[in-house]
Amino acid sequence: MRIGGGRRRLAIWATALFIGQAFSTTIHVPGDWAQIQAAVDAAAAGDTVLVQPGTYEEHEIGFRGKSIVVRGTDPGDSTVVQATVVNGSELGRVFVFDSAEDTLAVLEGVTVTGAIGCAVSCNRASATIRMCRIVGNDGTGICASWSAPVIEDCVISRNHAGWGWYNGGGIDLFASAARVKGCRISDNITEEGDGGGLRVASAGHDVEIAVSECNISGNTAQRGDGGGVSVSSVGASFLVDCVVKGNRAEDDYFGRQGSGGGIYLSSGGLTIRNCEIVENEATFFGGGLWLGGDSTFVEECQIRSNVASMGGGVETRGSAVFRRVDIFDNRAQGVDAQGGGVRVKGYSPGYSDSIRFEQCRVVDNDVAGRWASGGGLYADNWHSLMLDGCIVAGNAATGDDTAAGGALFGYRLDVATITNCTIVDNSVVADSLAAWGGLLIKDTPLFVANSIARANTLGDLGGSAGQSNVRYSNIGGGWPGPGNIDIEPRLAPFHGFAYLLAPDSPCIDAGDPLILDGISDWHPRWPNWAPNDERSDMGAYGGESNGAWLAGTVVRLRALSAFPRDRVQSR
Repeated sequence: MRIGGGRRRLAIWATALFIGQAFSTTIHVPGDWAQIQAAVDAAAAGDTVLVQPGTYEEHEIGFRGKSIVVRGTDPGDSTVVQATVVNGSELGRVFVFDSAEDTLAVLEGVTVTGAIGCAVSCNRASATIRMCRIVGNDGTGICASWSAPVIEDCVISRNHAGWGWYNGGGIDLFASAARVKGCRISDNITEEGDGGGLRVASAGHDVEIAVSECNISGNTAQRGDGGGVSVSSVGASFLVDCVVKGNRAEDDYFGRQGSGGGIYLSSGGLTIRNCEIVENEATFFGGGLWLGGDSTFVEECQIRSNVASMGGGVETRGSAVFRRVDIFDNRAQGVDAQGGGVRVKGYSPGYSDSIRFEQCRVVDNDVAGRWASGGGLYADNWHSLMLDGCIVAGNAATGDDTAAGGALFGYRLDVATITNCTIVDNSVVADSLAAWGGLLIKDTPLFVANSIARANTLGDLGGSAGQSNVRYSNIGGGWPGPGNIDIEPRLAPFHGFAYLLAPDSPCIDAGDPLILDGISDWHPRWPNWAPNDERSDMGAYGGESNGAWLAGTVVRLRALSAFPRDRVQSR
């Protein structure tokens, strides 16, 4: 009986499928109907409206709640998509989903242009927009409110959200979940709002936004924040496998805004994984990233060649973790410039947030101004700053008047902890007063272990008297504490890794004896000619997490060519 019942159910399902296929219809435009809206009105659920190449002067095309497909003849051929044009003639929106459509309502393979306000609008609907060109509209390319659209493989370019439609030049998601994948979001502008390329706002704590495999480039937030992307009040947002490049956030008439040239997070949670955030610019804070959310996680990313007045690469004012991130060749420039690579800014001692850098490389960043501090990193009035397994090298602070902390400048932190880091070749230069090319940590309890700080100009480590606990570290000029040494560390490159310990380095097996290296010469990939016991080494390639560097888990980031300058010196 069970087998027979299952067969009956299968037969019923197959019959329903056959009937559905048999009664679905392809309606041709202009063959059957001259206009797309007329074809949509004639369609039933499951039908396809097939639009031939040509230009169709239409606006406010509504799907009327129908699960149908409106598509060009060959969505995979960009030439055909460019030739299949739906032009709103500046009379309003072009396509409208506002009747509770679901993802079976599909717009595919057409060019949408000439809209006023919003080219493709979703209001309390969840349409699929796929392989379309949404270009040259006087307003936002795609806007969604209280919706959950799927946006895939689209080109969203040269849209201009001006007066009356303020936010999100390319895509504006308000109180909406969304999946955006494989899109090029480029050269869009918002005049009076946030998110030149993409804005996500007020989605709520139970809503997820996922953006993946997208190129977000050349967008501008004029008089706003988030040149490429702006995120606020979202429970969980994800940016994965994306390039965020050449975006700009500019200030308003009153000298406000203009932060987060690449990405701006004002509140909520954000995960950024395997992304390149490069060549973005902000008038004020955070050339690449401005982070103010309560939980940010950045992993295996490259943050490079971004510019701002403060926080050339990153400005953070909320809790964040950076893991295996390259932060290099960023610049902060202004009168009182801070944080060429990263600026961590609180408002008072005891600020509750923490920031952690794990196996990161902060290299060749610079800060320049009348007063310049923190070429690599700058932090003040913060709760907890932690660096674990990091390389901080080749950073510079250059001041017309004063300069301090070529590698790192910290002030009035509840605690700063530096473990298994290599801090070398950083510098300070100033016309009047310059100090501590390495670390300068003031009015802060400082804990340093298993680290190397040497070959930095005008001092390797400066800390407040009675507040610095330094152990098992190699500090230029020496430092009191158990296991500390003052010996040439013998650093050298090998197979794409910079600042490794040479086989005869005195820093090998010289770290805290209570800490073991994650991997050592027992590992099958460890070179036979470099003996190394399990006791922790000093520097970035030692300690419990050294396997993240040496066991091959960092593939994309470990190439020597990632550095602006070859690191070939032996110390």
